Amino acid sequence: MIRKKLSEEDKIENNSRKNHNNSDVDIPDYIPKNKYVGFVNGAIISVGDNVSEVAQVAVEKFPNGPLVIKYNGPKKKPLEYCFMSLTDLQCLNHMSV
Repeated sequence: MIRKKLSEEDKIENNSRKNHNNSDVDIPDYIPKNKYVGFVNGAIISVGDNVSEVAQVAVEKFPNGPLVIKYNGPKKKPLEYCFMSLTDLQCLNHMSV
């Protein structure tokens, strides 16, 4: 009886993994804006302010599950970087008397 139950659960889990594409998960309307949402097998498992919070909860609850983290808000602009190279640093010595 136990083997039958375990084999049924295993079949259900394998079918859900095969039939569900995690990248196509939609964020429901009741999730607050500007939050990160973690999904495992299409189910919401955590909501947080940053990716590390969501990932930590996901790893604790579902260490082997396929994790998808999405941002519920406008797409963020990529960061622009400016580098400056100073070969000769010029400083003045200030001494207080």
